[in-house]
Amino acid sequence: MNNDEILEVTDDTFDYEVLGADKPSLIYFTVSWSRSCRDHLEILEDLVDDYVDKVRFFQLDVERNPRIKSRFRIMVTPTVVILRNGEEAMRFTTDVDPVELANCLDELLQDIKYAKKKAKEIVGKIKKAKKPKRKTFRQTQGKGEKC
Repeated sequence: MNNDEILEVTDDTFDYEVLGADKPSLIYFTVSWSRSCRDHLEILEDLVDDYVDKVRFFQLDVERNPRIKSRFRIMVTPTVVILRNGEEAMRFTTDVDPVELANCLDELLQDIKYAKKKAKEIVGKIKKAKKPKRKTFRQTQGKGEKC
């Protein structure tokens, strides 16, 4: 895996890239000089291969992007934030356990799969429901009703 699947975002590109994503987004908040951040990046690189079609992966250097750092109230690095529909669903700080992170991603994806299934069922029920018949002009003539 190369680092191309973890897209680096900035204060200027964050909203378009991350909030515009059609999948859950994992944002890795980091600083370039931290050994701990580099070590945890390797963990994420291993996860990308398993979730590449299901989750979008992003990286943001908090020292060079203070607006997003402030918006997400990032106090320590590394921090991993997972967004679903633009809202924070999960957060991990400092020691990111790859197994726990993978389990949380799986749980999130199962919730999404369940929600999509329920939405299809609801849409199916709505389509099957009989629509009330509209009265025609002739049916309403002489009965004092308006069309």
